[in-house]
Amino acid sequence: MTETAALALAVAEAMGFALVFIGACWISMHTAMVAMSALTMVFFASCGFLQHRMRREPPPSGGTDLLSSLEVSIAREEWNLAQLGIGRAVTFLTFVAIVMVASNHLRFLATAPAETLWSLFGIALIVFGVLMWNVLLTRRARRRKASLESFVSRLRTT
Repeated sequence: MTETAALALAVAEAMGFALVFIGACWISMHTAMVAMSALTMVFFASCGFLQHRMRREPPPSGGTDLLSSLEVSIAREEWNLAQLGIGRAVTFLTFVAIVMVASNHLRFLATAPAETLWSLFGIALIVFGVLMWNVLLTRRARRRKASLESFVSRLRTT
């Protein structure tokens, strides 16, 4: 990975992290429950810690011959699947936290401001969209990995 690509990735992650922090603050401001606000902030901090701690560099691409190159590509797909799994878990927990906040507001529907409900609905849709995108990317990565493994097994049998 070149230095500019690594820098671009770091900037993209920082921007995403800043947007998540703004979303966590927004959820905290729109809930009357102090405990839920604290839970949101703790969850945000733990996600940030996980993002920083779990980041590993992907295995290098390419190899000396076709078979070793395919094995390296399979290792890269496994790395992609591991990263997507962590992202899926964090996104699912975020979605559960948003549903908990929304259910608290829906209990008191008569007194809940419409802006709060619409903002929670918008956040839930965004998080659900991210979760579905992650599922689609996981499906594609599993297909690529299965295709590579099939190709490797056919190369070894011939």
